[in-house]
Amino acid sequence: MMTLLFKAAWKRTLLFISLPLLVALTYAFVTIKENQPLNRKDALLIKNYELEVKKHIVGGGKKLAGKKLETAFRESGAGIYTTVTYSPDSTFKIIVVKIESCGSSCNSEWFSWVHFNLHKKEIVLHPDFAPEGTGMFFDIAHIYLLPDKRYLVFENISGSESANRAHSCDKASVISFDNRNMNHHPLSDNGMKVFVGCTSFPREGSGEWEPYLKYDTATREITYAYADEGYTEELWIDTLREGRFRYIKGGFFLEKESTTTSYKRVGEE
Repeated sequence: MMTLLFKAAWKRTLLFISLPLLVALTYAFVTIKENQPLNRKDALLIKNYELEVKKHIVGGGKKLAGKKLETAFRESGAGIYTTVTYSPDSTFKIIVVKIESCGSSCNSEWFSWVHFNLHKKEIVLHPDFAPEGTGMFFDIAHIYLLPDKRYLVFENISGSESANRAHSCDKASVISFDNRNMNHHPLSDNGMKVFVGCTSFPREGSGEWEPYLKYDTATREITYAYADEGYTEELWIDTLREGRFRYIKGGFFLEKESTTTSYKRVGEE
């Protein structure tokens, strides 16, 4: 079953993506989500965080700076992508810097920072090394405001398991903030604090279902579907998992999950 906690081994995991247009090119790309304009403060933060990440990627123990650092990073062939995502009430923001290095395939590496208490004395966390990997953020898809000043965060992680198989993962977590910390709240009655549903599929061919992770603000329910797709010499084998979480007293709890398996001969449309 692909529902899992992000263990420490997942932190900053290298994932492989087919993006041939990135080969031998270096990109700097910034996205400000939730319809927030790029202000001067965010622009400075982005510049400083990207500089820190570049030093980590190409430093190699050397104290590179200025043009030497930029030249070394450009020669690495890596692309850099930065997103700034604000909460609906603008009380915190998550900054994610993603590095993509490409050859015949591409691998990705994520770095994240959380700025909260934005309207008072701002506090900054660098949660990548939190216990069990609960604090690290990947590509932020959406942040929802929940009751009791809690927030539902949806993320996406795409990559490959091998040369022949790829995957797309949807991640959900519930967070809140106290005076100086970010807290994670349960997503199931067994205490799981991070939900991840991964659809696995061969690089060639396609499966029966499209994965999804949705939140209904009226019913306060999370619904999801993801498919583990495999094949033999003669058959495609698709296993779809569908389920629903319901928000109860400050956290989401799994109400149901069902599994459906289908078979299709290789070559059939």
